[in-house]
Amino acid sequence: MKAVLLLHGFLSNKYDFKNLIPILEKYYDHIEVITFPGHSVDESYDNFTLGNTLELLFSTYGQLHLKYDCIDVVGYSMGGAIASYLASIKRVGKLILLAPANKYFNVKMPINKVKTYISVFQDLRVADKTYDQELKKETKEFLDNLKSDDSISVSMAFERFFRKYIYKAYRTFRQIIKHCNENLGEIIAPTYIAWGKLDQLVPEKSIHFVREKCVNENTIVKIYPFLTHLLLNSKDNSELLEDLEQFIKEE
Repeated sequence: MKAVLLLHGFLSNKYDFKNLIPILEKYYDHIEVITFPGHSVDESYDNFTLGNTLELLFSTYGQLHLKYDCIDVVGYSMGGAIASYLASIKRVGKLILLAPANKYFNVKMPINKVKTYISVFQDLRVADKTYDQELKKETKEFLDNLKSDDSISVSMAFERFFRKYIYKAYRTFRQIIKHCNENLGEIIAPTYIAWGKLDQLVPEKSIHFVREKCVNENTIVKIYPFLTHLLLNSKDNSELLEDLEQFIKEE
């Protein structure tokens, strides 16, 4: 019997995994999605504390461990940092880390974004000069998807950050990341680490920080050049989903 534990991001919820769950349903007997304290609808962020978060994490893991022979863990953003910490102190089957926020604030993102837009517009110029309608269509579609990702990210920021009193919650987020990093040991589970080069929040150094803790020879780090922090919820997520399914189903 096999279960998978999903850990969502800061000020988010199980929506982070909506595009992955159909794949997970094919390979697991049970899917457990934690909703971190303070993150339920109409729940106060006062409940979001380091103690409450770790208590829920370990109690959920313990209950799953009693019922299932194997527990895989998937963590996104803040949940990725927590998942890496959990995998270093508990026995897990496989570990998937999606833009793990062990480090945060990606100061290089604007530069990467500008380079990407320059490349896209160059492709459009080539398509116009060569009358390559297929390239033109694909390039415009990619550009639309990229703009959509940025639009969604901005909307989420306003909804989650600016409409709520979250200063205390942000302090808790920092405490959680600090605790996870300071107590992060060796990760012996097979691990897949994914990061988008256009990530607006998590810098590339975060994935390398976690990679250094991974000792299993089946450890994969993949950087997706055209994905943002949305990752699974990006419109260009097909390659990522295919890669994750391949990693999940491998013996």
